Amino acid sequence: MFWLQRNLDKSTVRRNSSLHQSLNIADVETATVTRLILPDRVGQVSFKGSWWSARCLDPISIQPDALVEICDRVNATTLLVKPIANLTHID
Repeated sequence: MFWLQRNLDKSTVRRNSSLHQSLNIADVETATVTRLILPDRVGQVSFKGSWWSARCLDPISIQPDALVEICDRVNATTLLVKPIANLTHID
């Protein structure tokens, strides 16, 4: 998992139109952060009984135990998420 690019350019994110079907995601699915997600860094979430690498493109940190919404998937093992609560802005 550490082989991922350190800085993920927003323009390089492949939008996967079949994400909802491939992950069986309804309109809004949530996951729980299990390892701190920092800006431009990979963290970890628990989703449907499995652990996934996760990134947030916003310049924020997301603490463990926070709920996040799953927005997209970067590759086979990394989800893009956005916070629902418990977020910290980086100035």
